[in-house]
Amino acid sequence: MASAWGLECCGSLWQWQMYPVEIRPASTLREFEAMYAQRWTVLRYPLKMEGTLQINQPLASTVPTAHHLIAVCNQAIVGSARLCHLTPTLGSLSYVAVSIEFQRQGIGTRLVQQLLDQAKLAGLSHVRVMAKTDTIPFYQRLNFQVQGEVIYYLGIAHQFMLCQISSPSTAPMT
Repeated sequence: MASAWGLECCGSLWQWQMYPVEIRPASTLREFEAMYAQRWTVLRYPLKMEGTLQINQPLASTVPTAHHLIAVCNQAIVGSARLCHLTPTLGSLSYVAVSIEFQRQGIGTRLVQQLLDQAKLAGLSHVRVMAKTDTIPFYQRLNFQVQGEVIYYLGIAHQFMLCQISSPSTAPMT
């Protein structure tokens, strides 16, 4: 289990404190609802989109072709990501979302690495992601390669990226 930095009030002083962050599958209806709310806050709210991101999809998670991971700190979901199987050999990574105050602490890297490990164990040979162009360096550090031309989705530049799976836990650490 890794840690993340957070501010804590000690009397009249604010101080930085390390908190443990656990990466694990979402498993209860309450966790799925909190995960969808966290994703909406990170991914959709900044775009002024409606607040109905996947509200009634927790039951879909029981399908073995979808893996939802959450990052939990102090009983709050601070990160999430999903891997879906598109074909017997190809997976799709999506909804990689880390709450702003927890970004740049390795949580997104850990979420993606664990999903790549799950992809390998499931027999997938490749995983793709449709990455916003400003996140391309993040995915490149995890062995994803740019594929094709820039496309615009919701008015934002994206590019497909592909990662060839070699073995669990071989993605480089950041």
